[in-house]
Amino acid sequence: MPRRLLAALASLALLAPLPAAAQDLATLLADRVEVMGSGTIVAEGNVEVFYRGIRLTAPRVRYERAGERLFIEGPITLADGDTVTVLAEAAELDADLRNGILLGAQMVLDQELQLAAPRIDRVDGRYVQLTNAVATSCRVCASNPTPLWEIRANRIIHDREARQIYFEGAQFRLAGVPLAYLPRFRMPDPTVDRQSGVLAPRIFTSTLLSTGIQTPYFLTFGPHADVVLTPWASDVTTTLEARYRQRFRFGGLNVRTAVSDDTVNENLRAFLFADWSFRLPGEFTLGGDLELVSDTSYLRDYGFSNKDRLDSSVSIKRTNGSEDIFLEFVGFRTLRGPDLAVRDQVTARLLEGRYETRLPTGDAGGSAWLRLDTTAILRPSTADIVGRDVARFGAETEWRGDTVTAGGIVAALDAGVMADLYLVADDSTFSEATLRGAPYAALDLRWPFQKSETGVSHLIEPALFVAWSDTLGGDVPNEDSTLIDFDDGNLLALSRFPGNDRTEDGLRAALAVRYQREDTAGWSLGATLGRVFWSEDPGINVGSAGLSGTTSDWLVSVSYRYRDRFSLISRSLVEELGTLSRSESRLGWQTGRLSLGTIYTYAEADPNDRRLQPTSEWTLDAGYRFNENWSSDIDWRYNETEGSFVDAALGVRYENECVRLDLSLSRDFTSSATLRPVTDFTFAVAFGGYGDRRSFRRSCTG
Repeated sequence: MPRRLLAALASLALLAPLPAAAQDLATLLADRVEVMGSGTIVAEGNVEVFYRGIRLTAPRVRYERAGERLFIEGPITLADGDTVTVLAEAAELDADLRNGILLGAQMVLDQELQLAAPRIDRVDGRYVQLTNAVATSCRVCASNPTPLWEIRANRIIHDREARQIYFEGAQFRLAGVPLAYLPRFRMPDPTVDRQSGVLAPRIFTSTLLSTGIQTPYFLTFGPHADVVLTPWASDVTTTLEARYRQRFRFGGLNVRTAVSDDTVNENLRAFLFADWSFRLPGEFTLGGDLELVSDTSYLRDYGFSNKDRLDSSVSIKRTNGSEDIFLEFVGFRTLRGPDLAVRDQVTARLLEGRYETRLPTGDAGGSAWLRLDTTAILRPSTADIVGRDVARFGAETEWRGDTVTAGGIVAALDAGVMADLYLVADDSTFSEATLRGAPYAALDLRWPFQKSETGVSHLIEPALFVAWSDTLGGDVPNEDSTLIDFDDGNLLALSRFPGNDRTEDGLRAALAVRYQREDTAGWSLGATLGRVFWSEDPGINVGSAGLSGTTSDWLVSVSYRYRDRFSLISRSLVEELGTLSRSESRLGWQTGRLSLGTIYTYAEADPNDRRLQPTSEWTLDAGYRFNENWSSDIDWRYNETEGSFVDAALGVRYENECVRLDLSLSRDFTSSATLRPVTDFTFAVAFGGYGDRRSFRRSCTG
């Protein structure tokens, strides 16, 4: 008899006692079905029963109509949805598979956590009770039946609706050795993403903070907020660290804080970092952050942050296709030793505002913009010169048009005028009020040549950028253009200065040629060569930036990429005689086992930049996976000029399906009036199987 016909016959017989509305909910498939006169149905050979999302497979199933019971002979597989699978040797269940007993059973939750017991009871399809049970997420093999870790309990109850697992009379064992006895406790099942409870502890050893333990506790406040409380305990410090997160319909808030009572500092120590972003009516966004700390070395002593300057801000902004509005207030606090003695002379407050809108151009074509902006810098000191306060109010109109000539030259013309009003206090070397203006014009010409053959493309693009501007008005302080970085981004630009306080004047031109190759083998090569010429010395006076005199250094930039495996980017400034004034190279290498990123920087001595000797630094960040379980990472920052490390760290990790071990060793070599060298050692253990998934599963051998 065909299997489909047997299935239909068995389904009708099995569901005869059920209400008519439920008669389409269950199906039985088997190779052989025998219907007896007493209402007993016997199904044999590849038996499958489907009922309300539950799937049962077994070699033989006997249905007793009188008691509406199923007697099942194993091996049995009972899949209850996508996350619960039960394996058993024999079972007795009711007709809807919601209640009954399974013998010699093993339950697997979300393919992560295994629970085994001589007997499992199913109650109402919601609860599963295991008697004399064991739970683990480790692979258990016949040749090695003792898992790395396990929980043995007199009774384990799994509440499927609440997604919780309850243990009674539990004993935690490591490699078969009892370590802890817990009369009662519960934990979330592996399907839970966020659940209040204790997280993996970490053991730390520090030359400054001694040896101690961190025990984080995760606490949820509904689906949109949570907090992690982490007590630190050692013979040197008692610390409580906290991280709070909350998401709203209109934004989000993040807070990090800690309070410490230690022997390193006689006062109570604390820090608070917070950031937020909220959507306001009118498409505005309110953002900001708050950074507070009790003393200058607290963040580095505890490894919370390496910042040596704190900045707290509040901002409001709106950006759309034709308008940009931005207003921000920033407060600074320095933690740098050299700045502490003159902290009242360092910028403490900064106000920045910007309004930009598109203007109609009529028949002129192109695009026109109006920009209004302001900047205010305040210092606490009232001393002359060193306590200078500056406020700038600026306006600019700009028009830009571009075209492509018949010969393929891409031409763009840019013209505009800038005007600034400077108000200066506490500096007798500048006028209290100064008005400054600067008309400007620029022509950008690019002539790209492209060739493609057999899937390989070449692009050569010579470029000429000619600009003129003339600043009119008195001298003003330089607050925002003291540091210049000459690179590909400002080679063909109106000015190399990053801010508004300084501008390049007179006639100048930049010549450049760019080459780009894209190969079908998966690699690409790019190169840029360029130089800037001035009709007269612009007085930039930053030698290491390669911009002194009437001719800049040659800017040489090269990049090479091979798929997602290898990348090399190098940028150098080369003087007339071929010597480097500044260079930076970045290399990235990614294979199946190795990930490597390294940066090398060099800058020649330059008194204008307060650098009395050449400096060079090498940073490395690398990781290597020895096999599926063992991996290591290392990173350092090395000052070649002084022949010493700035900081270094080494980490080793072991990971399998049920446990993760992390060991890390780090050293901060920084030493100053406010900082001391610190060595930290951290050991952390995380057990998998309840929300902490593992990628690598061991296989049984032998």
